[in-house]
Amino acid sequence: MRYLLSLAICLSLACTKNEAPAAPEAEPTPAAESEPAPTAPAPASSTAAVEEAPPLEITASTRLISAGKEPRSAIRWRFEEGAKERLEIQTKLSTKMPAGESIRPAAIYGLSLEVQEVAPDGTARVAFSFDSLDVGEAAGMPEEQLARMKEALDKMKGKSGTYLLSSRGIVSEAQLQDAQARDQGFERLVRQLLQKTTIPVPEEEVGAGAQWAVDRSLREAQIRIDEVTTVALKKRKGTRLALEASVAISGEEQIITKGPGVPIGGSITMKKAKGEGTIKGRWDLRKLSPGSVEAKSSEIRTFLGPDPDGGEKAVDLQYDTTVTMRRK
Repeated sequence: MRYLLSLAICLSLACTKNEAPAAPEAEPTPAAESEPAPTAPAPASSTAAVEEAPPLEITASTRLISAGKEPRSAIRWRFEEGAKERLEIQTKLSTKMPAGESIRPAAIYGLSLEVQEVAPDGTARVAFSFDSLDVGEAAGMPEEQLARMKEALDKMKGKSGTYLLSSRGIVSEAQLQDAQARDQGFERLVRQLLQKTTIPVPEEEVGAGAQWAVDRSLREAQIRIDEVTTVALKKRKGTRLALEASVAISGEEQIITKGPGVPIGGSITMKKAKGEGTIKGRWDLRKLSPGSVEAKSSEIRTFLGPDPDGGEKAVDLQYDTTVTMRRK
């Protein structure tokens, strides 16, 4: 059982958005991006930087469900070179397993964003920097655990990098600068946080009441998790959007052969993953970051592996997350 608990704890830390702990190794994911790749107004060295990125892959595509009412028009972001913004992100995580429940205080990230350049197709290369980090209310949290969390956040301060943001709200090529990219745990965290700042929009023209699906696949630590986000356009006035979405999370049976908690030469099976979530927020098509967003999710992953007493044991890991964002 200790193997499974160790794996569950390490995977929950690797996949959470609260901290940037050392992440377990992962196999690279084959390219499966069904959306056209955004045009990068990138320097010549960008290709090499992307190839050296940590083995976390996030792919996304959209499907129109309903075009909504007339009048209809395409939803497109419009970016201006040199535009600057500040974004505050708060994340909260609660983890439940047979050993008990762990509730961590909110991690608060302050990011500076700036558009470096804009490609002919409207894709922006955005520079980001973590310029402030803090911990929320920590009542009841052991001092040692709180100190570790603060230490992890302190190491992130000042780290910077770039990412691409297409005119349809698709985030790609998020990477840290230079030697910072060797911190795989932190780069994984960055990629997941930046994915939350937008919701990809469909190619087609839409009107009030439109609905579309965003299919995402995330692969890390030899685990692939699929998400289907069903989005509704609740209101559009000029460049301002109000969107609401429901999220369905799933994962099929998968074999894990490396990473924390896996016996040498052995393996552990993730039998399944299942969860759901909601997203509610407001965006301005002239801005890089949302005016406000609240995203909640609850997911259970069931692991099956060797027990020290012989045979196999199943362990359920449940983690509930809340992510809030607001433009400052």
